[in-house]
Amino acid sequence: MDWSDRRGLVARLGTRGGWAFALEHWSAEGADRGILREVSRGTEAVVYLNAGVPPRWFLYAEDGRVVADFEPGVEAAQLGGEDPGRLVPALREVGLLLPDGTSAPDADGEDEILAMGERRFGLTLPRDAVEHGTLAAVSFAPF
Repeated sequence: MDWSDRRGLVARLGTRGGWAFALEHWSAEGADRGILREVSRGTEAVVYLNAGVPPRWFLYAEDGRVVADFEPGVEAAQLGGEDPGRLVPALREVGLLLPDGTSAPDADGEDEILAMGERRFGLTLPRDAVEHGTLAAVSFAPF
């Protein structure tokens, strides 16, 4: 289906590697901290917001708490969340942060965030299903 004709919020849904995922089209409901807190109760939730234009944003929640959130290009001291230091080693490993905690000047963020999601959380998406549109989808009318 060509989602460009759709009106309202659309999410494509699936599972992979023990995680459930939602790919949102033209919305960022998953990045809402209140929703993220609810979705993560009793489990973990990861959000990568990439609308194709800056800012990109990454959020990690666990058991109803936003543990860490950041925009690529920030320094370790500027990370948000209740325990942002938990992601610092992973951010260094993928090259978003230098050893001294400053932002890596050559990192654009997209590849590094995807690498961190894969290495730190074991996240991957089913490429064929994403590219060829075989995921279940839901459409929500605007409120």
